[in-house]
Amino acid sequence: MFIFHKLKRLYRTSTSKRDAVSLRSYHYQQLLEKCNNNDFYLERQKELESKSSIYINDDILLNNKLIFGCSIHDVKRRFGLKVHYSVSSAIYPAINILLYRFMIGGQKVKCELHFFENSLFMFNYTFSYLSSKSKEIVSNLLFDKYLQRSFDFTQQKITDSRGNTINVNDGSAFEIYYVASGDVFFKEALYLYNEKRMEHINRENRKIEQLYNML
Repeated sequence: MFIFHKLKRLYRTSTSKRDAVSLRSYHYQQLLEKCNNNDFYLERQKELESKSSIYINDDILLNNKLIFGCSIHDVKRRFGLKVHYSVSSAIYPAINILLYRFMIGGQKVKCELHFFENSLFMFNYTFSYLSSKSKEIVSNLLFDKYLQRSFDFTQQKITDSRGNTINVNDGSAFEIYYVASGDVFFKEALYLYNEKRMEHINRENRKIEQLYNML
């Protein structure tokens, strides 16, 4: 009987460890997919362009201290050297993403920080398991900090004098994106998109030409 219970505990321990490793692999894979997917960044821009701006005088900062354009070293010095994940892009060798996990106000939060050529151009907070009440609390805190009033985040975004924006996305998770919309990276992303699009059109045209010549 004692051996049975011991084996049962060992099984539960090994299962929980496998689940934890699997979850870590899943989060790591998610980051890789983001930094290697040009559409991910263009979709963030498209979301912002679809919303009207409410302008504020204060600068949008990371952790009330760091500006867009700060370096990976600056962030690590502020948040600590222990990064949960750090990935680099195969498409853009100059892109790096850091992932931190925090407990903020009793809530588990994932913080992604996106760098292009060692310069911060976007970061976001992801709350994975918020109740409706908790979403309301987080939203109200965001509104009070920047606007002193509520606003419709499904239709509006917060924009500072430098053109940096805050966008709330309430989908499968509750996410708050902070974006340097005018950063040079987004021009690079759009250029790459147009280049890939032209390559696709040219390939299709060559196929049609080959078929035309054969007929």
